[in-house]
Amino acid sequence: MKSKILLVEDNEQLSETNRLYLELAGYDVRTAYCLSEAHSALSESDPDVILLDVMLPDGDGVDFCREIYDETDAKIIFLTAKASEEDQIKGFEAGGSVFLTKPYSLKVMVSCIESALRKRKAKKDKFPKILKIGNLRLNMQSALASWNDTDLLLSKKEFSVLLLLSEHYSKPVSPEFMYETIWKAPLGNDKNSLWRHISSLRRKLFAVCGEKAEITYSRASGYVLTVFEK
Repeated sequence: MKSKILLVEDNEQLSETNRLYLELAGYDVRTAYCLSEAHSALSESDPDVILLDVMLPDGDGVDFCREIYDETDAKIIFLTAKASEEDQIKGFEAGGSVFLTKPYSLKVMVSCIESALRKRKAKKDKFPKILKIGNLRLNMQSALASWNDTDLLLSKKEFSVLLLLSEHYSKPVSPEFMYETIWKAPLGNDKNSLWRHISSLRRKLFAVCGEKAEITYSRASGYVLTVFEK
């Protein structure tokens, strides 16, 4: 499979040059010209690397990097006309991996992407494919969830919902983000489908975990998973 690149650059000519070069290098590239478009792209896809301009018409790339830090494991490479020591420190603290100072070589850009992809793969290989929260255990390879070694007997969609909530543990996940991430489509008028899966997941959690794990909902923010026994 081709590695996926999200290119966020407001200079249309530079964006097009980068896109064509990256596609010739074998990458699957999606472009965004501002942060609002970048947000939409992230809700619809899961990029491996984000090439992120720092100065954009609707905001600052470093702030955007900090904002999405918990939403994606993509490596972020900043594209900027200025990269002072202070700028770089702020970028690295926000979660960025590399600064490419404009004008930059396209070959160097690809080399940075390949390096970021290797680090991303090494990080994934280093950690086990098991997510644990207290007595809750999610095996991402087998798509099985258990509580104290008791199988919760989840469907694939229910497991995906629980995994997403676990990855954002104690933080709210909006119905729109959940549906777009798991169903790969806008929520639209299919709210009943999401609610059915949440309701079924809640029943199965309660049957095995009792009141030691629950999924709550706030209309203002979304769904939150809480595990009370650690």
